[in-house]
Amino acid sequence: MKRFLIVVLSLLLVSQVTEAKKKEVTKSDSLLLQIASQKKIYDAYNEKAYLKQSYDTVAMFSSLDKIFAIAEELDSIDSRYRSKHAKFLDGYRKNIFFAGTYFINREEYRVALKYFERYLNCAKISLFASKDYLHTDTLMCQAAYWALIACNEMRNASGIVKHSELALKWNKREQVLACMFDAYRRMHDEEHQRQVLSYGLIEFPKSPFFLYAKSMQDLKDGNYDNAIEISDTLIHAHPDMPRPYFTAGLSCLRKIDRYSSSKDKKIKNELYQRALGYMEKYRNLAPQERRRWAPLLYRIYYNLNMDVQFKEMEKLMTNSEF
Repeated sequence: MKRFLIVVLSLLLVSQVTEAKKKEVTKSDSLLLQIASQKKIYDAYNEKAYLKQSYDTVAMFSSLDKIFAIAEELDSIDSRYRSKHAKFLDGYRKNIFFAGTYFINREEYRVALKYFERYLNCAKISLFASKDYLHTDTLMCQAAYWALIACNEMRNASGIVKHSELALKWNKREQVLACMFDAYRRMHDEEHQRQVLSYGLIEFPKSPFFLYAKSMQDLKDGNYDNAIEISDTLIHAHPDMPRPYFTAGLSCLRKIDRYSSSKDKKIKNELYQRALGYMEKYRNLAPQERRRWAPLLYRIYYNLNMDVQFKEMEKLMTNSEF
C-alpha cells in the first residue's frame, strides 16, 4: 500500500512538472508571436519612413519599445532564443536612442526618459550580456546624459543621481554637475551638495552657476566678505545677472547685524550704502521679485533716512497684491 501511494505521488509530481513545462512553452510561443507581430508593425512604419511617406512616429517608436519589452520578458523564462534575439535587436537598438531624443525635442520628458532607460538597461540584462554595451557602445554616456536632463526637467532628484555617474563621462560635465548640485539640494543632502560644489569649482572655476552657488554657500555659512567678493566677480563678468546683486546686498545687511555698539554707527552706515547700491540694481533687473527686494529696501531706506523711498516701500508692502 505504501509503495502504491509513492508511485501515485510520483506520477502526480511528473504530471505537474509536465503541465508546468507545457504552460512555459505556451507562454514562450505566445511571446514569440507577439514579437513577430510588433516587428511586422515596426518594419512597416520604418519602410514608410524610408520612402518618405507619412507615418505615425509615436506609434512606430511604441511598437519598437514593445519588441524590446516582450523579448526581455521571453528571455527571463526561456533563454533558448537569447543569441538570436540579441543579434536582431542589436540592429534596432540605436532607434531606441533616437526615440529618446525625439521626445526630448518635444519636451515630453517622461516618455523620453522611458526610452533612454530602455536603451541603458540593455547593458544590464542577460539578453544582451554578450554585447558588453557598457564598454563597447559609444552612445551609453550620451544616453545617460539625456536621461539625466529628462529627470532634471521633471525635478526627479533621485533619477539625476541614478544617471550621474555615467553621464559625467560624456562631454557635458559642467551641466551634469550643476544638475547634481540641484538634485542634492532638493534632497537636503548637504554633504554631497558641498562635494559637488567643490568639484564644480575645481573643474570650472569661472562657471557662473558654481560661483553663484559658492556665494550662496558662503552667505549661509556666515562668510559674508567671501560672498560679497564672489558676487562682485560675477557682477563684473555678468552685469545683467540679477542674483549676485541680491546676494551681495543681503551679505552687507547680515554683516550689519554683527555690529551692536553705537561706536559702529559709521561702519553700519557704510554697509547700508553698499547694500543700497546692490539691492536697487537687483530691483531694476528683477522687478518681479518684489517679495525679495522690497523688505530689504524698506530696511535700508529706513536706516539711511530716505523718507521718500521709504514711504514708497511702505506703500508697496501694504498693497494687497504684494
